[in-house]
Amino acid sequence: MKPNMTALKKWYATLLFLALPAFLFAFDSSKAHLSFEPFFSYQYGKIGEYLYARDDSASDFERISYLEWEEKPVWLYGLQMNASYKHLYVGAAVTTALPASCGKMYDSDWMDRNNLGLKTNFSESDNSLHSHIDVNGTLGFIIFPEKTFRIMPFAGVGFYNTVFKANGAECWYGDTQTTNLSSDVSWDDASAKHFFISDSETVIEYNLHSLYTLLGCQFMLVPTERLAFDFSLSVAPYSYIVAIDNHILRSIKFKDEIDSYFRIFKGRISAYYTFNDILAAGLSVGGVYSIMNLGYSYITTNNKSYAWIVNEKGGTDIKAFNVTASLKINVF
Repeated sequence: MKPNMTALKKWYATLLFLALPAFLFAFDSSKAHLSFEPFFSYQYGKIGEYLYARDDSASDFERISYLEWEEKPVWLYGLQMNASYKHLYVGAAVTTALPASCGKMYDSDWMDRNNLGLKTNFSESDNSLHSHIDVNGTLGFIIFPEKTFRIMPFAGVGFYNTVFKANGAECWYGDTQTTNLSSDVSWDDASAKHFFISDSETVIEYNLHSLYTLLGCQFMLVPTERLAFDFSLSVAPYSYIVAIDNHILRSIKFKDEIDSYFRIFKGRISAYYTFNDILAAGLSVGGVYSIMNLGYSYITTNNKSYAWIVNEKGGTDIKAFNVTASLKINVF
């Protein structure tokens, strides 16, 4: 026999109607909080892109390439939401950036496999941020829910994606593979080939994205009715990182897939001045520091499927410092 859906809907509606007064009676608004915080940040730092390789007979991987993508600076903006009730709280944040020039991209290569201490090739390009998005959510527990001091451990997850473009280049090449030199020389040797690529050419596009977890703690101190301070520190227990390096002029793409464990750290110190029950202005300094970790490396040409490069590994790291101004809007 099929259930009577109309009767079930009426029963659920009646149950909800009867339960709502009980929920409202149990809800203590004095112990609840909801706020929205638009913010704007100045970030200064760099992202490193690494490639390591080994011969078939070797056991150790040696660095053969390093690209440094500057963030000098990037301008970030977004929205933070925080909500709490009694001992529980949740947070969510969305951060994006203004597409703009952000310094240089430096490309270094060690092409002489018999002398990896010799940097043969070097170039610098104009770097620009093409796009950026960082979305994360946290769930935490308030150990001391008093107004003057709180300790709030939390856990969270997030998604990060950023795209850089390197335009034009000034190059110094001292390797035999791409020049007519009889032997490999240092990039700054007088015999190294010196040439330019037009600024109108995008030479490399770099796409770095990650799914990450967070584990950390926040400490809040409220010494007066007007002033509040908080300090937070977190680590990423696990991050899955994918970095795609598109060499446009060569029609070659490299992809690195990296599993990172406890190698990404974030910290922040903030101060807030409260104007009234609704508005507060915030100023904070913080940063992110990640330790380079190597993962599997792949290659494709002409947008075909990727092939695993057995004797190569790729890696990435981030070092950035930021200053953030915000306006906190307390709903209740």
